[in-house]
Amino acid sequence: MIAILARHGKDDLVDQLISKVKRERIQLSFSTVRLIIDFYGISKKPDAALNVFYDVETISGAISQTHLMLLYSSLLRTLIKCKRGSNAMDLLEEMILSGIHPDMQTFTGLMQYFALDGDLRTVQKLFGMVRQSGVDPDAYMFQIIVRAYCKRERAALGLRVYEDMRNSNLIPDSATKALLVKSLWKEGKLREAAYVEEISEEVNDKLPIALPGHLWTVSTADLTRVYDIYFNSIAT
Repeated sequence: MIAILARHGKDDLVDQLISKVKRERIQLSFSTVRLIIDFYGISKKPDAALNVFYDVETISGAISQTHLMLLYSSLLRTLIKCKRGSNAMDLLEEMILSGIHPDMQTFTGLMQYFALDGDLRTVQKLFGMVRQSGVDPDAYMFQIIVRAYCKRERAALGLRVYEDMRNSNLIPDSATKALLVKSLWKEGKLREAAYVEEISEEVNDKLPIALPGHLWTVSTADLTRVYDIYFNSIAT
């Protein structure tokens, strides 16, 4: 019931039910709390999601580090869906300072959002955080960064990332290579474009994909299916 209300943006009713749960000393399951935070991303209620997150120990009791990492990931995703990028970066830094390290999927999801928004400074900051955390970027992450630089007419920086990708023994995909070459030509960097062609004897014809079980790519359709399951169980 609480998750359904969150899906429809009824945060006032959710607050009332959570208060009732607290008074009666009932604890909600971790999965229910996570659903509430995820559904608030659909109903565009980021502040309500933040309130639930920071009240999680009262609502659910002690929570493991793994579950806390998943809740952070859900909240970051909700903030991004609500176009609260600044809040998401603050939360990410809070997460790291508390000793909980984001996985590659979370970093990649954030990079994709800021790249599409044209915020190269934050993309660079996130990539630096990835390096510091010891996470090895995959081909999908490199592709996002190269494309972001090309989109903002900074192909020379994209070339550096492209070289990093190759030095990490990752095979570039043909579409990203072609975009980089085209962008370098467009910016008058003909020698660099020829260099990319020269070093790209081996390319992957398929675009790199996100990791299976990608925490960041829970879609609206996925959440709708979960909602239908909850709703139908109550209706019957």
